[in-house]
Amino acid sequence: MGVASSSLGRVFARVRRDAYTGSNRCWPCTVLNVGLLGVAVAGVGVALGTLAAVGIAAVGVAAIWLRGYLVPYTPRITARALPLLPGDRLEHAQPASPSGAADDSTVADGGSAAAPGTGASDSDAETDQGVDVVADLVDAGVLSAEGEALTLDPAFREAWRATVADGPAGDADPETLAAGLTAAVPWVASASVVTDDGRHWVRLLDDEERLASETWLSLPAAAADLSAVQTLAERTDLDARRRTLAAPPLRQFLDRCPRCDTPLEVSAPQACCGSPRYVAEGVEAVLACPACDELVTVFERDPQSE
Repeated sequence: MGVASSSLGRVFARVRRDAYTGSNRCWPCTVLNVGLLGVAVAGVGVALGTLAAVGIAAVGVAAIWLRGYLVPYTPRITARALPLLPGDRLEHAQPASPSGAADDSTVADGGSAAAPGTGASDSDAETDQGVDVVADLVDAGVLSAEGEALTLDPAFREAWRATVADGPAGDADPETLAAGLTAAVPWVASASVVTDDGRHWVRLLDDEERLASETWLSLPAAAADLSAVQTLAERTDLDARRRTLAAPPLRQFLDRCPRCDTPLEVSAPQACCGSPRYVAEGVEAVLACPACDELVTVFERDPQSE
């Protein structure tokens, strides 16, 4: 009995998805899956009989309990369905990011490089030297400052887009993108491509390879950072560290996706665990690609309300 129980426990451990269960469970996704399971069980009961229906129901409930959902790509389905529902949307706890890492981390020293316009506080900006980076970009002619408003130089924007089109960033395979970041970012010791719930991420590690120092980037964000670093190297005298600090804040100035060239959209975070627009508390708006269904960057203040 003890051996059987231990084996069953190991099976449950392999199947369980902590990112979507327990306190991280998404109740809209759970409700959707239970409803779809009920429809399937009813159909099986009519076609194959009660015994088969009970078996399907048991397997389905176990999957939803252990994994958070049964139907593949449920989070994406729920994220698209929620805006179509009348009334208030169901609330749920904030899910963990893949493996507990951030889904909008930056290439800047493994942390955030805040800048005016990103919504970060002045203290955050000073801590991460974001203010100095913005000054560097203004001095280099990459950004233009009019009062508190910052705009991207049109010539730099065109050069940036050309780098995306001609270099390894754009529509290159994720492994090539990871290799490019390893070569371009000084602190990165290794980079790998990780697949979580059907999404690809570029995972960056420093020499210490600690969980706290990991950086996870969506493919559009990784492509934006890599191409920005390369363009800055070609058009400015910024050193490698300054280039990597400057790249993530520059994402907010993108108007088209560096992966598919679709116009990017600024929108509110969506209330679904699988949506790239569902992010940590305190974020009022996101910049995302509607075609890739991926996050590019986040704003603590909605830039369209300013």
